[in-house]
Amino acid sequence: MIKQIPNLITCMNLVSGVISIFFIMNGNLVTASWLLLLAMVFDFLDGFMARVLNAYSEMGKELDSLADVVSFGVAPGLIVYTLLINVINTDSFGLILSHHNLSVGIVVVVSSFMVVCA
Repeated sequence: MIKQIPNLITCMNLVSGVISIFFIMNGNLVTASWLLLLAMVFDFLDGFMARVLNAYSEMGKELDSLADVVSFGVAPGLIVYTLLINVINTDSFGLILSHHNLSVGIVVVVSSFMVVCA
């Protein structure tokens, strides 16, 4: 049972990332960012506890990879997407955006690139 503590902490990382995505979808980027910081703490703690308890497993490795992609790939990618779309829609920097569809396409590629890198 003690060997599952790192997996429980990894699940808390994953849940923090998923809840962060919900906040992003509702436009609350500040709370979403705080949840991603919390996910970083959980990510550190799961590895630390796995080393302390000598609790390594194939499932734990895969679960950690999933949590990392969600918390440090998908959620930050959605934050970047939201921020860049807001810039395009408000034209707050005085950009010449006569090709709106091209601009949205670039935003999608840039934000997707973050997920691929995770």
